[in-house]
Amino acid sequence: MINWKTFPEVPFRVKCSDANNGINEGSEYTVIRVEEDNRDKDFYLFYLEEVAEAGYFAYRFDLVEGEGNPVPEETLVVNDQGGVKADSGKLEWTLLPWRSLKEVVEVLMYGNRKYPCPSNANWKKVEPERYKKALMRHVVAWLDGEKVDEETGKSHLAHAGCCILFLLWFEVTGKLDE
Repeated sequence: MINWKTFPEVPFRVKCSDANNGINEGSEYTVIRVEEDNRDKDFYLFYLEEVAEAGYFAYRFDLVEGEGNPVPEETLVVNDQGGVKADSGKLEWTLLPWRSLKEVVEVLMYGNRKYPCPSNANWKKVEPERYKKALMRHVVAWLDGEKVDEETGKSHLAHAGCCILFLLWFEVTGKLDE
């Protein structure tokens, strides 16, 4: 689906892919206004030149190729079979180093066994200051050449990664300074 929020200015031409109240499948229309749907910010409403004041969900339309439609190249990705997918602005989870994250998850699992909690989130009940201190201990141990935590057998960096994730969660949820 195209991110209409970043789409260039109107007007532009579209083709109906799903008929609905006054619009016909296969017919082309000129979009003169785009608005976010106030009920769901992931949906956009198109107002069409050819149809009286009514908004139609953007997902019912495809862009008409050519027609001078100013589609930014980074908005649409076309594969070698001609398939189009709009991935611009979406999170790129494939950028994460999965092997490294596996190490962090293994440390989290060790912590769950050591500090059992019904919600599997004992770490949320610990003061952020404790994670700041643990983070520094693991980083300093690693910098001093001690690559593996003696108790767990896991990398000090994996432990530091857990501490950073915990602190980030506290920050994102507004609980860091409580």
